[in-house]
Amino acid sequence: MQMNNWNVTKTIAVVILLVVSFAANAQTSNSILGKWKDAEHHKKQIEITDQNGKFVGKGINSPKPAENGKTILKDLVWSNASKSYKGILINPDNGDEYKVEIKMIGIDKFRFSVGKFIFSKTFNFNRLNK
Repeated sequence: MQMNNWNVTKTIAVVILLVVSFAANAQTSNSILGKWKDAEHHKKQIEITDQNGKFVGKGINSPKPAENGKTILKDLVWSNASKSYKGILINPDNGDEYKVEIKMIGIDKFRFSVGKFIFSKTFNFNRLNK
């Protein structure tokens, strides 16, 4: 009888672990949704939304009215392999496009790296009020 209880306990523990694992993965792949501000330049703000299964970031609250609503991030797709989003950054000043990788740091911060040739730069963004 004691051995049977042990098997039930192990089975319940495995089921709980699987449920928590799937829930955490689902949350991570959509956790980029929302409004964000550049940690160093608070006036640089974006809103990231889901458009047909890909994430898109548009400028918001910009002191430059032409940047509001302008697409800055596009084709962002979650990669389970790298636990990051990969897509395209568009320079709002000249339209140049760069590969970008975004990694979540908790639920209220992300870091993205953008690169061209051998050069790269990293930016940190914090979530605006939920």
